[in-house]
Amino acid sequence: MGTTRQKMISCAMLIVVVAVMVLMWTRRHRYVEVSVRTPSGWYVTILPDGSGSVGYGALIAWTFPAGTMPFDDIVDKLRAAVRRDGTIATDYAVAFWKPGETSVVRMYSRDHNTVGAIFERAHGARDAEFVDNFWERPLQWLSEQP
Repeated sequence: MGTTRQKMISCAMLIVVVAVMVLMWTRRHRYVEVSVRTPSGWYVTILPDGSGSVGYGALIAWTFPAGTMPFDDIVDKLRAAVRRDGTIATDYAVAFWKPGETSVVRMYSRDHNTVGAIFERAHGARDAEFVDNFWERPLQWLSEQP
């Protein structure tokens, strides 16, 4: 058995380890979904497991499986690229959904490189025959940069 001081140090170290683990879990799970809409009506929705969907207007064009998107990296890049002022008519609208939220305030970005990479990756995960028949001009939205 250790001394009282050793036990206190061990307890303190355990508390620090648990706190760090909680912070890491919180960071990884701070959002349950992120979505991006383009001025031309396309959208992508991404979940923490890297799965999601792409659509146009109210239609889902296709879904992609878990592991397709690096969720945390995308969140970090989009968080760095958004601002509160903007409009869906001229900017990419970005929404970060937290656990338990039923509504969210959209933020805006003109970071074409980040948004373009997200749509490109989602496009690569599609069922090509189905999607290309639906989407006559793949990545048409790219020519409509904000």
